Amino acid sequence: MTTILVIEDEPELREEIVDLLQFEGLAALDAADGITGLELAVSQAPDLILCDIMMPGMDGYAVLQEIRARPQTASVPFVFMTAKAARGDMRHGMELGANDYLTKPFNRRELLATIDAQITRQRIIEDRYDNQLEELRLSVAATLPHELRTPLTTIIGYADLMSDEIRERCSDLSPMLDRVRDAGWRLFRLIENYLLYVQLEVVPLSPESIINLNPRQMSSACADTQTAIAQLSEQYQRDNDLEVQLQDAALVIEPTYFNKIVFELIDNALKFSESGQPVQIVGWSEGDHYHLTVTDSGIGMTEEQLTSIGAFVQFERRIREQQGSGLGLLLARRLCLLHQGVFHVNSQPGRGTQVHLTFPLFQD
Repeated sequence: MTTILVIEDEPELREEIVDLLQFEGLAALDAADGITGLELAVSQAPDLILCDIMMPGMDGYAVLQEIRARPQTASVPFVFMTAKAARGDMRHGMELGANDYLTKPFNRRELLATIDAQITRQRIIEDRYDNQLEELRLSVAATLPHELRTPLTTIIGYADLMSDEIRERCSDLSPMLDRVRDAGWRLFRLIENYLLYVQLEVVPLSPESIINLNPRQMSSACADTQTAIAQLSEQYQRDNDLEVQLQDAALVIEPTYFNKIVFELIDNALKFSESGQPVQIVGWSEGDHYHLTVTDSGIGMTEEQLTSIGAFVQFERRIREQQGSGLGLLLARRLCLLHQGVFHVNSQPGRGTQVHLTFPLFQD
């Protein structure tokens, strides 16, 4: 509901304006002096301010100067109400930042037309700024990771080429090169995740993006999960902790996306559990759906953390030093839901986490 603040020292006129606004379905705040009006403007954030000029204490000009000087009220439309309508006075008010004038006495039509014009103008300005900000956000989000990925690919490639040569000639440098290469791959994965995040953010706005998510090849639950497991086994050196029980099935999701979902969930389970703690990956068909659970016995999450799953939220970052941006669970959930899947997390602090996914089976 649109809220109008009326600052007017004449009680009868103030009450008349407030009654008219409320009759028209608008919320109205009123103040009998400039100081009270300024306090209401700051605390209540009205959509528009109607203010008398000639008031004792703080006059309308002083109120306007204070309104425009405060970030929380600087852009609020401000309309003077005055019987003093000399050209010089109007010019002074406009120079201070007034949006319009209402000359007393004014009628209902003039008041409502002025309010409607200012509210409409403000909404147009806000929409334009929102659109410009969204375009800038998408442009930066889509362009910057690509610019980072290009030189990073070169760094990783040369690190791989140098690895064998250095191992043969100078074994002391080999661990340092391995760390350079590992850091490069971590950064590369972060960039890839960020690019995918940007793509998924654009999906609701772009029909073409939704079409691009449609599978051209059905995912093999067993094969794509095993691929993710193989990728992570070398990184964490925890083959003995992985307990895998998978039934194979064809799923209505692109293999790349299903592999990404499983990879992020298993990576999260390994990252937030200790060596020697089991991580179970179980998949089975039931009816016309496929179920997959990834269960660990790690640190778990609180209810608050579960509701805060989102981009760039890294849980327990202050006490645990795992690399990551917090994008993994968000990406897995978004990809799952976009493919008509169900994503459910059950977790208890100190006892571990289980993520349960359900996907439609491919029907011949």
